[in-house]
Amino acid sequence: MAGWSLFWFALFLAFAAYGFSGARLIRPLPLLKGALVTIAVVYAVRGLAIIPQIVWFADFPVTRGRDVAFSGVSVLLAVCYAAAARHAFRKAAA
Repeated sequence: MAGWSLFWFALFLAFAAYGFSGARLIRPLPLLKGALVTIAVVYAVRGLAIIPQIVWFADFPVTRGRDVAFSGVSVLLAVCYAAAARHAFRKAAA
């Protein structure tokens, strides 16, 4: 159990580091553009769960409000990371 928690902690810590690097709050990390795109896709795929959650929210009591909220946050994070990736690609092209 603790191993999985450490894995998820390290993964989200890496996501945050790449986010800060994309925002130029820390030095550029290796493979920044590719990592930002990958992170945006991961969050977008997780966020797509919001569609059935909203549709089934009233009909199935197994869908909890916190699940819908987490999916919404995932969509928001996907948009933020995609915007950072777009900015990184534009900066590289200039």
